Amino acid sequence: MGRLVFMLWLLLGLAPLQTARALDMQDVPEPLKPWVNWVLADETQYRCPFIFDDFQQKHCAWPGALHLNLQAKHGSFVAEWTVYRQDWISLPGDTQHWPQTVTVNKQTQPVVEKDGKPALYFPAGRYQISGEFFWESLPEQLALPEASGLIQLSVNDKPVAYPPIKQGALWLNTENADTADREQDRLDLQVFRQVQDEVPLQVITRLDLEVSGKAREIEFPYALLPNFIPVALNSPLPARLDGNGRLLVQVRPGRWSIDIHARHPQALTQLDLTVKDENWPAEELWAFQAVPALRLVEIENLTAIDGSQTNLPAEWQHLPTYQLKQGESMKFKVVRRGDPEPEPNQLKLKRTLWLDFEGGGYTVSDNITGTMSRDWRLNAVPELGLGQVQLDGQSQLITQLADGNQGVEVRRGAIQLNADSRIEADLSSLSASGWQQRFQQVQAELNIPPGWRLLAVSGVDNVPNSWLNRWTLLDLFLVLIAALAVGRLWSPQWGAFALLSLTLIWHEADAPRLIWLNVLAVLALLRVLPAGSFWQWLKWYRNASWLALLMLTIPFMIAQIRIGIYPQLELPRQPIQRLHSMVSAAAPMAMQVEQMADSAMAPEPEIRELAKTESEYSAKPKMSRAYGGSAASLQRIDPDANLQTGPGLPHWGWQRVELSWNGAVDSNQQIRLWYLSPFMLMLLHFAQALLVAVLVLKMLGAIATNWRLSLPSLTCLLLLPLLMAPNQKAYADLPDAPMLEQLKTRLLQAPQCLPNCAQIADMQLLVKPEVLRIELQLHAQQDLAVPLPAQLEQWFPEQVSVDGGEAQALIRQDDGSLWLAVSPGVHKVTMQGRYTAQDKFSLPLPLPPQHAGVIADGWRVDGLYEDGKVGPQLEFSRLQPDSGPRNKLQQTALPAFVRVERTLHLGLDWRVTTRVEQLAGALSPVLLELPLLPGEAVTSPQVRVKDGKVLVNMAAGQATLEWESALAKTEQLTLQAADTPQWTEVWRADVSPIWHLQADGIAVVHHQDGQGQWLPEWRPWPGEKVNLTIGRPQAVAGSTLTIDRSELAVKPGQRSETVELILSIRSSKGGQHPVKLPELAELQSVTIDGVSQPIRQQGAAVSLPIHPGTQQIVLNWQTAKEPGVLLRTPLVDLGVTSVNSRIQLLMPQQRWLLWTFGPKFGPAVLIWGLLIVLALLAFGLGKLNITPLRHWQWFLLLIGLSQLHIAAAFLVVGWLFALGFRAHHAPQRPRWFNLAQIGLAGLTLLSLLSIAIAVEQGLLGNPDMQIAGNQSSATLLNWYQDRNGPQLAVATIVSLPLLAYRILMLAWSLWMAAALLNWLRWGWNCFTGGGLWKKSQPQVAVPKSEA
Repeated sequence: MGRLVFMLWLLLGLAPLQTARALDMQDVPEPLKPWVNWVLADETQYRCPFIFDDFQQKHCAWPGALHLNLQAKHGSFVAEWTVYRQDWISLPGDTQHWPQTVTVNKQTQPVVEKDGKPALYFPAGRYQISGEFFWESLPEQLALPEASGLIQLSVNDKPVAYPPIKQGALWLNTENADTADREQDRLDLQVFRQVQDEVPLQVITRLDLEVSGKAREIEFPYALLPNFIPVALNSPLPARLDGNGRLLVQVRPGRWSIDIHARHPQALTQLDLTVKDENWPAEELWAFQAVPALRLVEIENLTAIDGSQTNLPAEWQHLPTYQLKQGESMKFKVVRRGDPEPEPNQLKLKRTLWLDFEGGGYTVSDNITGTMSRDWRLNAVPELGLGQVQLDGQSQLITQLADGNQGVEVRRGAIQLNADSRIEADLSSLSASGWQQRFQQVQAELNIPPGWRLLAVSGVDNVPNSWLNRWTLLDLFLVLIAALAVGRLWSPQWGAFALLSLTLIWHEADAPRLIWLNVLAVLALLRVLPAGSFWQWLKWYRNASWLALLMLTIPFMIAQIRIGIYPQLELPRQPIQRLHSMVSAAAPMAMQVEQMADSAMAPEPEIRELAKTESEYSAKPKMSRAYGGSAASLQRIDPDANLQTGPGLPHWGWQRVELSWNGAVDSNQQIRLWYLSPFMLMLLHFAQALLVAVLVLKMLGAIATNWRLSLPSLTCLLLLPLLMAPNQKAYADLPDAPMLEQLKTRLLQAPQCLPNCAQIADMQLLVKPEVLRIELQLHAQQDLAVPLPAQLEQWFPEQVSVDGGEAQALIRQDDGSLWLAVSPGVHKVTMQGRYTAQDKFSLPLPLPPQHAGVIADGWRVDGLYEDGKVGPQLEFSRLQPDSGPRNKLQQTALPAFVRVERTLHLGLDWRVTTRVEQLAGALSPVLLELPLLPGEAVTSPQVRVKDGKVLVNMAAGQATLEWESALAKTEQLTLQAADTPQWTEVWRADVSPIWHLQADGIAVVHHQDGQGQWLPEWRPWPGEKVNLTIGRPQAVAGSTLTIDRSELAVKPGQRSETVELILSIRSSKGGQHPVKLPELAELQSVTIDGVSQPIRQQGAAVSLPIHPGTQQIVLNWQTAKEPGVLLRTPLVDLGVTSVNSRIQLLMPQQRWLLWTFGPKFGPAVLIWGLLIVLALLAFGLGKLNITPLRHWQWFLLLIGLSQLHIAAAFLVVGWLFALGFRAHHAPQRPRWFNLAQIGLAGLTLLSLLSIAIAVEQGLLGNPDMQIAGNQSSATLLNWYQDRNGPQLAVATIVSLPLLAYRILMLAWSLWMAAALLNWLRWGWNCFTGGGLWKKSQPQVAVPKSEA
């Protein structure tokens, strides 16, 4: 037995290796066949036929034909059923009309009630069921089983064709009421209409009926308004609309509501209630549903009433309601059609402007957010040169219209735009917005480079940080008081001089302010107070104030001279590159190179449009000549249309000035800016230092007449290998559970033939004047159900036979379709039946035949194509309309109500998407001939075209049909609605930003779709048209390659120079870009995006491969070169302009740096400015006779001390002044004298120590040239340039061998030693004048007098 189980496992285990298919019973191994019913116990529908294309939908009970013979007092029925599993079968009738003497296969069976219906319970098999009914009179309706196929009805021995079936019941037309009953018949009718102002105009009419008496047929002649076309009829009672718009209803007692949906084919300005009938309600209530997007109307002649106080349907009570009497009209006054003037754009602008270092213009970055609802193009003002525009992160082509305006096309309502631009017009006058738009809010940030100063701004609403706006009333008061004091103390001329000096320096950084008032106050008091002890103390305070004035003004003057020469020192602690900042300038070269590679800029969104253009062009097949278009502006590829990469944005930030406006700002708003240029600012700083020096000297009296750690999860630490569960007891004679599960899975597998398990190979139609016969050759692979070409409201067979015998398994679905269950094989199915009482109907083909043939007599059949092919339905039209008697309550098919939506997609290729949609919930068959647009060619393979028209064939139940077409390019395109009541049209234009669209004709009703995309939509009435003018704006010539950043790192050596160049490049198209290296340069390596490239130089040129997008390129080369007095960085030609150029030079250790040249924002050698100040200070000190030092001696002394801290210089100078003061003003009191001597001795020692340190520093240390600016140091020099031409800027340094510095410092040390001996001799004389030390005199005791 174990071997048997193993073989079973082997058979079922190998099954998945084969193609998956359902397991037939003959394929089941013999030991497992007894288990088939076991494993399928819960699969009750296993053997039931399935829908031919859906294995999950199955039906297990299939009825055959139901024969009903109904008489005035009794009736009988015979039904055939095929049951594939035990199930309940419903019988005709209900609890009111219960079937009697029911027999099954001629044997009496018990009938029970199930769900309110008589039912039988059967096992699988075929059954013939018969029964009888008994009643006093023929009932109005007879309930039918839910699953019923063909129904053959005879009433009083008269066959009835197309018996009315509705709501699961068979409705019988009884006309046997007597006169007495007729007198009890009552009908209360209320009429409500909802007018929907759509295109086309629609009216929903609701008839509320309250019926009493017998069931009867009633005619409602005014249910439809004149000339309206019915669309849908929803009635709980049997009802139909005839050709004249009259409604016929089979009523019975109760309350009923009937809805009729209708449309009018033309545009209306009024609706008339043309009724003059006393049997019709004298008043109707009309609710008006306006659609303002289509048109805005006013109801002129009627007065609105409160619908909530009427019987108006609750769902309509929120609408304006009007009461119309017979003969009245509802007139429409059209105020506006569509939306010709949409609301203004709601946009916000945030601008960032960078003034060029050289003052040649501004670089502008604009960020525009908000919503657009009109214009759909953003044009810049003429002075704004657009360089690059991105919309929602995607680069856009900048184009120019015929009027010269440059801008971009916008296609989304919610806009997120970033634009990089240049302004090279007048620096002092700018447009506030820069765009030909009105902005609701504008904010701007103006970045001013070093060396420039903003004096004043006008044309803004805030108070920007300019020099003029920094003045307060307190500042003015203090300056005027100080100037008046100077004028009173000396002269009005000196007062004016003080006013000028203080005005110029008052708002400078670290400028002395209140000290002036302090000194002036002391000087004034000394003039008016008499001599005395207070006067003497005040004199000491004056001296201390003078000292404080010197300590404040001397550094200020030094700073002003430095800033005048080196503007980058104005903000010494602020780096210039605040955005995308590079690595620290103080890092060693090797470390910086590594950091530069690690901190490369993140790639920006790639520019995809051009690459898309080329790929789409190469991928798509070439169109015919008629499709391509001949105009040059309409060709698929424009060689001049290159996406611009822009001027590149500066990465620096220095002085920021915030500008803002409180209200809306348009393109005419101007701002005025007043600047001081770098040259004028340099003169100003020099003047400030000079004026302060003169004012200080005047006040001193020198001028006769101032990640997170986490601990491992505890569950992770506790994870252990899973242990196998204990084996359950197995029985060798039974298959185990996995085997049975696999058997079940195999049995339930869907057949391989899905979804095409059935085909109709051939269909032949014999169309006779009164009867239609259809013969089908049906192929089936499984037991399944197939749909037959029939529909209850169109045409339904009275007889169906399969292979010569009556069909035993037919089901009629709720939608009126008919399904047949067949066994595997080829079957001949014959269907025959009479026509409904209509002259035109459609025959749906849910399973289209592969071939069809038609023989027609008296009918025209449409929908049959060449080679015997058919569409989803056939349409039958009687050649001579039948005027014979008809079943009044059998509703003929209502005209189809469809909308044709054409969406034009105007991109690189033009195409049209056409969508046909049924409206108002009606899903009746549609057969139309829809004209194509001029130049339109259908590309969808399943759509048929004949004589320039699309043959639209939609089966019943099909809601939409869609196809694609190609459209020939043209500069003028006219859309005109067909003058037909068969459909209404909707036009939309989806226009790519490469096109500019202008439309005239009817107004646009919607400008955007649900996602905010610009999608103009028109809804025309029949015959209306729209003219579209489509042009391709000329692309603006601009840069297609931008170098956003360059870094040149130079490392000079004793015999060669090593250079590294890093380039960050953006490009909109691929190709080769040449870079020219300096002469004698020897290329070492080229790296692109971190990958080494086998690129070699050709002469001085290096050709770099560029791909669309962002890339970082690193070039390394060496040049044989020895350092000299002048050391220049290499001249590199990048071939295009660039921004954000940085130069870094590593200073050789054995060189003495004297001066630097190059970009303005670079290192500064501050020692020379200090020497100028020291020379001025030495000149002033030489004027004082308190020491024997001359001007040149003071200058040499201060030069040597400049290598130390400034406190050392103050110490030595103070020591010399203290000795001179000691010689002439020695204290008289011994205590003060001795304290002065001790202080002088200590001061002498400290001064001599400072001089000794200065000598040592000069002879052994490195020169402190006070290198500052752009985070430079004595060993690492950094330059930054905001904008460059094709050639990178060149930096130059002047240097000497360090030995030269040593020799000079040796000479200074020798001079210092000789001079110091003379100064010490003079100092000793000063120190000993009046004695070295004074003893305190003993106090003499005075004898007390005796009394």
